[in-house]
Amino acid sequence: MLKLTVSGGLSLLQQCRRCFWLEYKWGIKRPVGIFPSLPSSMDLLIKQHFDQYGETLPPELIGKVEGTLADRRLVQRWRNWRTGLHYVNSQLGVRITGALDDCLYSPVAGQYSPLDFKTKGSLPSPGYSAKYYQLQMDVYALLLQESGYPIGQKAVVVYFVPIRVLDDERWQFATMIDTVEVDPQRVIVLMTQAVAILQSSQPPEKNGNCEWCNYVIREEARL
Repeated sequence: MLKLTVSGGLSLLQQCRRCFWLEYKWGIKRPVGIFPSLPSSMDLLIKQHFDQYGETLPPELIGKVEGTLADRRLVQRWRNWRTGLHYVNSQLGVRITGALDDCLYSPVAGQYSPLDFKTKGSLPSPGYSAKYYQLQMDVYALLLQESGYPIGQKAVVVYFVPIRVLDDERWQFATMIDTVEVDPQRVIVLMTQAVAILQSSQPPEKNGNCEWCNYVIREEARL
């Protein structure tokens, strides 16, 4: 069974098929740098902030999104990789897992929408969410749908951007709400591609847009 997550496999496949093949075929991973701890700490604080409102929308979302926050008991399970949502495609032999930050629920439509938190140094430009987080939101939508939770057409991304330090040394953040249209079928297509790539005994061609492939290309030229 091929086990994939958004960060562990699917995004790598989108970035470079050769790097994906090397990691999942032979266990040869890209070098990993130091991972900053600040975003993780911010993520935890934001979740705690949202949780204190129960299923009521926090001030940042009032008037900007429809519905309420989803059942907190469900959300607590979905945030944990061990108890979170997963999807198994037995035909392809692929298992996908994911951990949601939060989730919205529309009582009128009876639908769930992924809600994700992002911290960023500046407010995102138009199209930023779709460019960088489309796959993540599609995966969350697929996991909800295949776990029996009807989904809406969009996921919501909430950005928290630091803007200044107040006189009493508190930090002030600006928030921006963005939406991304979701389509679980795109994930199925990507899963199918992943299986097909790994069935080959030969790696895909080096990708000129991949910094790791370019490093190999330069080294081969130098030798």
